[in-house]
Amino acid sequence: STCKKATSSCFECVTTPYEAIAQRNSNGETYNATGCKVTGNDTSDFKYALDAAGKADYVVFVGGLDVDNVEREGLDRDTVGLPEIQEKLLEKILAIKGVKVAMVLFHGGMVTLSPSLSSSLDAVVSAGYPGFYGSEALAASLFDSANEPAANRWGRTPVTWYSQKGWEEAAFNMIDFDMAKAPGRTYRYYTKGSEEWTFGSGLSYTSFTLAKSSSMKAKLNLFSVNVTNDGDREGDIVLLAYLAPKAGTIPETEPAAKIQRELFGFERIGPIGPGASAEVTFELPLESFWQIDAQGKPIAYPGKYEIVVDDGSASTTGMVRFDVDCTSDGDCTQ
Repeated sequence: STCKKATSSCFECVTTPYEAIAQRNSNGETYNATGCKVTGNDTSDFKYALDAAGKADYVVFVGGLDVDNVEREGLDRDTVGLPEIQEKLLEKILAIKGVKVAMVLFHGGMVTLSPSLSSSLDAVVSAGYPGFYGSEALAASLFDSANEPAANRWGRTPVTWYSQKGWEEAAFNMIDFDMAKAPGRTYRYYTKGSEEWTFGSGLSYTSFTLAKSSSMKAKLNLFSVNVTNDGDREGDIVLLAYLAPKAGTIPETEPAAKIQRELFGFERIGPIGPGASAEVTFELPLESFWQIDAQGKPIAYPGKYEIVVDDGSASTTGMVRFDVDCTSDGDCTQ
């Protein structure tokens, strides 16, 4: 939209999700309705949102958290669920037959979803708190236009999204930041297996196959992976490389023995066209081996490790694994 004035309380120059989607959907009709506030219990505007949803083929529900009432520096959450008022509205929208629903979450911290929502939504987009061009990027990623297909450059979640059940079972103390305490926090320690989405999860409009590179020669600390686009449209892929100590490598008496795996590299590759392939090589740095022992001193543990490369997507075939033996100097051989 045209920028008339921009102040701390006026953002006329910022395009809203509705404006960006309407522009992208220029050959169709786009309806906009505010069904509720971020928090609260006022349902009087539900009818406007439900009326708009009932006329649509696709619904983009823009919700989540905010920095005024829910989370910011000095204002911490004591729950991690979606605000109840939004859940109630979403459940009513999802009850409308024949409508596809994508939920766009504006948020900082992760958000748990009730089982009924997570199993019924057609898509969930984690948008963070987007910047100036966030709405245009969102619309361009969700919808084809008359001139070009939707952008296929999705990212990967940088946090573990616990399921509602997993969060309740873990009984995390929100102000206790002992990461290793059972069942563990973050992808490095969590062992329960009740994630909604694991660290590094993300989807694509195409599918890929990963394999060890056939051109790879054995070299210290270098690991090459071949990526092939098996789908019918081009797209990016984000590969994540992890280092995982095998059983017995780190003594059980050491705090680091509870580590499941650690990210040491990631790479976005693309766009890769349909049927095309690309190669990416990860270098395992020495600092990836350093841990802190029981005395609080840095130490590198020699022994057997596994290098795992994947892209966090259920539609990708293959997870590449390298078994390596590493010295205390961080030199690894396959």
